[in-house]
Amino acid sequence: MTMPDRLIRTADGLTGGMLVVLGLCQAVVGVSWWVWPTAGRLAAVDWLPVTAGTSTGLGWWLVSAGTITALGGALSRHRRLEVTAFVANTIGHFWVAFLYVVGGAAGSASAATAGPGAIWYLVLLTLGVYVAVRYPRETAQNREEPTR
Repeated sequence: MTMPDRLIRTADGLTGGMLVVLGLCQAVVGVSWWVWPTAGRLAAVDWLPVTAGTSTGLGWWLVSAGTITALGGALSRHRRLEVTAFVANTIGHFWVAFLYVVGGAAGSASAATAGPGAIWYLVLLTLGVYVAVRYPRETAQNREEPTR
């Protein structure tokens, strides 16, 4: 299997490829929120006083953030789009983790669902931040041409 950054010529190295993978994962999880709402997921959002606080509303939120992240990763040679992708990834995962934590603290989500739910989204958030901080950006001076 080939990494996305090798298939997508506009993705900038490992950072762009990882953003594509994180964005696609986030979008798939968003689809699962509206297709398969579970009791734990509903408990994490039912305390919200707005209509967006439903499993479907949060699913759309994650699909939107995942799409922006994946597109930003695919076009990551443009630095502004790469930064936008990192922001979308961070906000998308942080928001869901926050809902799980507050839902657990408010008592609507049980500890059995709030803890693992928040940890899952915080792990994905941490992975995105790690890639953003750890891997150097290529510049025109140090970019190598691919060998054929």
